[in-house]
Amino acid sequence: MLKSELIDQLAAEFSGLRKPEIERAVEAVFVKIQAGLNDERRVELRGFGVFRPSVRIGHTARNPKTGAAVFVPERLAVRFHIGSALHLRLNGLEDDAHSLAKPTRR
Repeated sequence: MLKSELIDQLAAEFSGLRKPEIERAVEAVFVKIQAGLNDERRVELRGFGVFRPSVRIGHTARNPKTGAAVFVPERLAVRFHIGSALHLRLNGLEDDAHSLAKPTRR
């Protein structure tokens, strides 16, 4: 789904809001997620998942065309871990959520 499609669907669902307002809200959410990741903090959206920054260590690689050694510098990447609620919905196990939940200790 594209961001524009998301905005269109939200505009259809929330007819009381104008499309520019929805665009600003969606953009604000993305900006806040990016800001958290830029500060190297994890961003958790309950029921959806966790975005967490991960440092990829610099290393030496080979240029496949020439075989020459090339240094690839350290960089920041983003890892995503799916939330259990989303995982269950995607796999059609929403009704089985209670039977798959971990038992609580008493």
